[in-house]
Amino acid sequence: MRTQILGLGALLLALQACSDDPAANDGKPTIDGSAAASLDCASLIPAAAIDALGWPAVEPEEHAGRCLVRSARGEVTVGTRAVPASADERADAVQAELETQCERLRADGRQFVGEPEWLAEGHQGCLTQVDPRTGTGVAELVFLNDIDEVVQVRIASSRRLDEDRVTDALEQIASASAGLGQP
Repeated sequence: MRTQILGLGALLLALQACSDDPAANDGKPTIDGSAAASLDCASLIPAAAIDALGWPAVEPEEHAGRCLVRSARGEVTVGTRAVPASADERADAVQAELETQCERLRADGRQFVGEPEWLAEGHQGCLTQVDPRTGTGVAELVFLNDIDEVVQVRIASSRRLDEDRVTDALEQIASASAGLGQP
């Protein structure tokens, strides 16, 4: 009986870990299954982006299907939003997901910037910045990359950061993430 209960518990944990529910990852981006196998986090979060933040060099790591840099000063996360749709419906579904994510950012009450002027031509997206009074909080960029995936970049800072530093880091990460998932 004890073995059956333990087996059932393990099955439930495995099912929860496989969830596509965005709430299951606390709103943080994930890399979809197709890209996760070839994920190169050092390329997606370049050292120059971490340097732009003024943080000590930290090697990015893959964690729970997303790329992550953790520092005593904050955290950088890069991943894609899962958009389940058939091939015929994919373009509309991806656009709807981008709009949903931008509306979420707008409604969050943070420093909503809208579409950044520095985003590469042909890419749509939206951005929030850290609190300009404290230089802390979360800056988040959501954009469509070159292969129409919704990419989410989050920079959470526990120490004061200049907005220009955050923008520089976001630009570098967006550039590196433009082809995320391409072979």
